[in-house]
Amino acid sequence: MKRKNKLDNVIRELETKNPSLRKEVNTEEAILESAVLIATERKARGWTQQKLAGRAGVPQATVARIENGQNTSIETIMKLANGFEKKLVMSFE
Repeated sequence: MKRKNKLDNVIRELETKNPSLRKEVNTEEAILESAVLIATERKARGWTQQKLAGRAGVPQATVARIENGQNTSIETIMKLANGFEKKLVMSFE
């Protein structure tokens, strides 16, 4: 938690110099959170990327790309949620 607080402080300081930074940080944070959530759920089930890909109807390379923190569409995230037999829930904070 200390690291997050330090990071938030650094970001706040940088935002004074570049106000658009918060938008960029929020975007990257959401991409990384989705990567971690997908990888964590997949590993908790003992599934390979190939198994998740097959259940979701996407190429294995797509799962790998998302888990590596590359951007993807809501449609692809929905396919992965369906592969897990889960509902995708979004919120604005």
